[in-house]
Formats: sequence, C-alpha cells, structure tokens
Amino acid sequence: MQAQAIRPALAGRDVVATAQTGTGKTLAFVLPILESLILESSILKSGGKDPKSTGIEAVILSPTRELAIQIHEAFAMLATGTGITRRDRRRRHERTTLS
Repeated sequence: MQAQAIRPALAGRDVVATAQTGTGKTLAFVLPILESLILESSILKSGGKDPKSTGIEAVILSPTRELAIQIHEAFAMLATGTGITRRDRRRRHERTTLS
C-alpha cells in the first residue's frame, strides 16, 4: 500500500485506495501530510513569517471513532518533535502540540 500511495501523494496527486486491515493505509496518507506540513513550516520560517498564523492546513475525516483514534495516535507518534500542532474542534482557539 505505502509503496504505491506515498509517492503520488507527495507529488500532490489525489490517491484513492482500498486494502485490508494491516496494510499500511494510515501511514500511507499520514506521511505525505506530515511532509507537506513540515515543508510549509520551514518555508514560512525562512521567510520570516509566523507559521502559526497560517490557520488550518489539513483536515482528516474518519467514518468511525475507533479509526479516528488510530489515525490520531499514528499522527501523534510520527509528528513528535516536529512542532506540528492540532486544533481541537471543541476548543477552536486553542492549539496543542501532538504528543
């Protein structure tokens, strides 16, 4: 799954995929999103702009609570140390670091 999906996603192409549980679907879309967010953040920092002022950069929708928790855990693990934050929809004006 990852070998086929990550490269097109990094190139900015839409990717639609189905696969069985355990094939790496979550990682296949989380990694390109993180890469994009990290690249955007470094560009903004080098330009002297505040990367926190850019607003929401990614939205991930999940059909079930269980999958949302799995995605959040994967994102939090992979984003550790990057400075990427999440905005809690219940606390619209509050940012927290993923961890």
